[in-house]
Amino acid sequence: VIGAIPSPTYAVNEPGRVVVKIKVDRHGTVVDAQPGEAGTNMTDQKAWEAAKKAALKAQFNFKADAPEFQYGAITYTFNITH
Repeated sequence: VIGAIPSPTYAVNEPGRVVVKIKVDRHGTVVDAQPGEAGTNMTDQKAWEAAKKAALKAQFNFKADAPEFQYGAITYTFNITH
């Protein structure tokens, strides 16, 4: 990761996790993000969308000899905010 993993901006009323499957190109750009992977325990669709938007902003290192695409996951933990 270059810098920090971007955090979602969404105030929630229930704690939980959203796991986002990401597809990263060899330039380190997240080109696809799909929330709701195994380990997700929230049903709040707004939290899912916030996690997806944050994941799409993540930037990873460039590697010229990397495969065209690599896959991974980012887990976002939401806490109750007041």
